[in-house]
Amino acid sequence: MRPGEIILEIGPGKGALTKELLATGAHVVAVEKDPALVRELRGTFKHELASQQFELVEKDIRDFKPESWNLKAESYVLAANIPYYITGEIIRQFLETDVQPRSMALLIQKEVADRIIATERNPSSHFQSKRMERRKLSQKFRVVTSRHRRM
Repeated sequence: MRPGEIILEIGPGKGALTKELLATGAHVVAVEKDPALVRELRGTFKHELASQQFELVEKDIRDFKPESWNLKAESYVLAANIPYYITGEIIRQFLETDVQPRSMALLIQKEVADRIIATERNPSSHFQSKRMERRKLSQKFRVVTSRHRRM
C-alpha cells in the first residue's frame, strides 16, 4: 500500500484494519452493511471522514458498484477479511467487473484458499470451471499462510 492509494475495504467492522490502512496514508473507501457498526465507525474516524481520507458506504458489498464511487480499473486495492459463505461470490464479483482492482488482499479460510489455488489436476476446485477465471485468479492472488502455532 502506498500513500494516496485508494483501498476498498469490505466489512471494516469496528475499524482495526481501517486504522492501519489509514496510517499508511491511503485513501480508504469502506463498505459496511451493519448500521450499528457504521455509527461506531463514524465516531471513531470522524477526523478522517472530515479530511476525506476516509469514505464510509453503508451497503452490502454484493450491491456495491465500484464505478458508482468513481473507482477505475486497476486504480484501487481490495482489502477484506471476508466470511466463508460469501468468499466465492465476492471474488467473482471483483474478477468479473470491468472495474477490477489492481490487487486483492483477502483474509480467507484455508479451505477456500486451497480450492482457489488447486491445480487443474484437482477437480475439487470450484474455480476451475473457466480457464479465463483461473488466469485472472493467478494474476490477482498470492496465497500467504500463517506460521502461527496454537498453544
